[in-house]
Amino acid sequence: MQSGFDISEFTEARILVECAIIPLATRRIFPAMLSKLENELRLIEENADNPQIADQHDRDFHLLLLQASGNRVLQVFSDVLIAYFEKTRESLPDNDCQYFLDTASKQREILSYIKKGDAQMASELMRVHLLEKKI
Repeated sequence: MQSGFDISEFTEARILVECAIIPLATRRIFPAMLSKLENELRLIEENADNPQIADQHDRDFHLLLLQASGNRVLQVFSDVLIAYFEKTRESLPDNDCQYFLDTASKQREILSYIKKGDAQMASELMRVHLLEKKI
C-alpha cells in the first residue's frame, strides 16, 4: 500500500471524507454534474466484464462526487482516492461482472438519494458501500 498505509486505513479515511462531502454535494450539485455521475455509472455497467475499465469508471464516480462538493480543500483528497484505486487494481476480481454491476447499483441508489436531497441516507449508503468493498 501507498507509504505503508494498509487497506483498512484507506477505507477509514474514505468513509470519513466521502460520507462527509455528501451533504455538500447534495446542496451544490447541478444538472451537468448529475449527468456526468450517471454517465460513469452507465460506463461501469457497460464495462462490467472488463475489470480494469469498470474500476476506472468507479474511481471517476467517486472523484466526481468530491468535485460536486464544491470544496477545493476537500478535493485534495482525490489524490488518496487515486492511490487507493491504483493499489487495489491488482486485487480486482477476474471476470466477475456481477461485482461491478452491484457496485453501480449501490452507487445509483446513493445518487438517487442525493437527487432527492436526502444527504443523511446517501451518506449512510456510502458508508455501507465502502465497508462492503471486497478489495
